[in-house]
Amino acid sequence: MLAGARRDGAIRTDLDPGVATTLIGETACAIARSRPTEQLTGAYITVLMDGLRPPSR
Repeated sequence: MLAGARRDGAIRTDLDPGVATTLIGETACAIARSRPTEQLTGAYITVLMDGLRPPSR
């Protein structure tokens, strides 16, 4: 999935795939541990996706 997203330009290519996988996994764990509300879950995911998105040119 990450390889396809990188190939399609959907996520940054300057991050090692292992780092991206760890970020996604740790974010999922943080959401699960926090007894999240819908708003908090959305905030976690928004911050994660903003960080993975390639910079604007």
